[in-house]
Amino acid sequence: IMIKRGNVNARNDEVSLRSGDGMISIKGETGTVDVAGSSLGGSVQSNGGVASQGIGGSASMMSGSSSVDGSGNVILASSDSYKSSGDIKLLTGDTTIGRSGSVQMSAGSSLSNEGQGGHLQLSAGSGSTAGSVSISSGLGSTGSTSVLGASQVEVLTVGSGKEGDKSGSIDILTG
Repeated sequence: IMIKRGNVNARNDEVSLRSGDGMISIKGETGTVDVAGSSLGGSVQSNGGVASQGIGGSASMMSGSSSVDGSGNVILASSDSYKSSGDIKLLTGDTTIGRSGSVQMSAGSSLSNEGQGGHLQLSAGSGSTAGSVSISSGLGSTGSTSVLGASQVEVLTVGSGKEGDKSGSIDILTG
């Protein structure tokens, strides 16, 4: 289905599709696409195609590039809430007989001698009970968890920030 309104080169052109309170809006020259659930907290879902034979369709999301400045950001976030904010889950599907999919997170590299590679930071939230960070390999006859650093690897604990509190312990165990 193609829906078009006005001259595609014109400024302030907008195409909107609505169902109840939910909407999809595609706006003019800036290339903005807004997808919103309803005011009742409706969901927004995007799926690749289902295949009865062969490989199912892919779903992708990528920021725009620039030939003279930085590329756009991709932000995946749940909103703030009074009671509890939503989870973000990056999952691959299970498989019956083959290899299940992998999850890869990597920051970009600089292609010049003067640039700096991107950072990858994993951190849990603060609170009266702080969140946890767990990294583990799956259960099986083989598998490993590795921590590597080109120039430095740090494993440390910090206190709660209250005077007199001790920091946690570091345990290194083998099975």
